[in-house]
Amino acid sequence: MIQKIQLTSEECCFCAKKAITKTSQGFNSCNSHKNIKLNRPECICGGSLKKSGDEEVFNCDLCHKQWTTDVLFAQEKIALKEHHTNKLTFEKINKSKDLISDVSCDKLFYCSDGTILKNLDELCRYMKDITKNVFYYHVKDSKNDFADWVELVINDKRLAKNLRKHNNSKAMYKTLKNRNDRLNTRAK
Repeated sequence: MIQKIQLTSEECCFCAKKAITKTSQGFNSCNSHKNIKLNRPECICGGSLKKSGDEEVFNCDLCHKQWTTDVLFAQEKIALKEHHTNKLTFEKINKSKDLISDVSCDKLFYCSDGTILKNLDELCRYMKDITKNVFYYHVKDSKNDFADWVELVINDKRLAKNLRKHNNSKAMYKTLKNRNDRLNTRAK
């Protein structure tokens, strides 16, 4: 028995627009998607699928089950979505690791009291107990050295934007701690 899914033969398998042609693998497509080539189709039993005489049907070389191009496309679309999700997750993990790692020696943050900071975690811990004199040396109406360092050296523009909204150390500490905790959790 041939398995089918709900997709009319007049729709592009990739975008559901009106299909006017087929891909080289026999999938219905619009002009925009006619050159897309999907991975080698595979049966659920693991066998290779070969085109039969009918352009819409593939036969498994192991279990001899027949599949339509629309069903194969639906399976491939799910696999592509999972791959895309995994890739995004991997990219987020790598970005998180970059944001919490130590900066190079020439980009350290030198506080007015002599403290030297080399990463976001150290800035967060330092901000918790910073004195008012040191804080207001680095944060004034027209400047925010901490936000500048986070943006230009750590390369976290979102955090820098949020730090610029605060003019006291407690609020800035909360913002730093929340972001730092999120990045550390994501990087694990």
